[in-house]
Amino acid sequence: AINNALKVDRTAATRAPSDSAALSGHWRLDPAASDNLDAKVTRAVDSAEHKLRARLGARGRAADRRGNAGAGGTEGGAGSTGDSGGDAPITTSDEFGNITGIGPDFRQLRERLLQTLAAPGMLVVTVRPDQVDIQHDGLPARDYQPGETLTRLDEYGTAVLQARWSGGAFELRERYTNGARLTERYEVGRAGTLSCTRSLADPTVGKLLIKSVYRRS
Repeated sequence: AINNALKVDRTAATRAPSDSAALSGHWRLDPAASDNLDAKVTRAVDSAEHKLRARLGARGRAADRRGNAGAGGTEGGAGSTGDSGGDAPITTSDEFGNITGIGPDFRQLRERLLQTLAAPGMLVVTVRPDQVDIQHDGLPARDYQPGETLTRLDEYGTAVLQARWSGGAFELRERYTNGARLTERYEVGRAGTLSCTRSLADPTVGKLLIKSVYRRS
């Protein structure tokens, strides 16, 4: 990932709360207490694909009826959707069979979502007076200064990222160039576990909420 500082938003919550030190430490993922990412993403992508195929299919059938009424039964619907299912591409076409549009690559979208929302097995969080360092699975730590706005490039695309404190939680809010919005929220609960909640609003699949639970290691 590539991080470049752009500007500082003075209106953001930049001051660490008094109990922020609770976030610091080495944390290990508890898969049993965490959401099943693969299942949630698969359901969301399958639902989005089904809705798109149904919508385009209905549009194509309506165009067929108009074409049959006006042209004596011309074949080739205006909304061919690749209804053979599975990995067939979703396309739209005119009454002459010419492809006029290609829908999302849902297989590729699923892979991108899994990569973007995957929870690391190990987290190391270090809270400092003016920044928070977060390390995933032994990779170099990333440092975030609350109130600072950055650009970040990852598997999902290019995003403008802002780090901030929200109550006792540390948040990373990202706005992607494709219109998606992602919020990562790190918070220690009463049980002493760390919750990392990723809330994504994707233009194609809608809203996804993934919660990962960590215990001190």
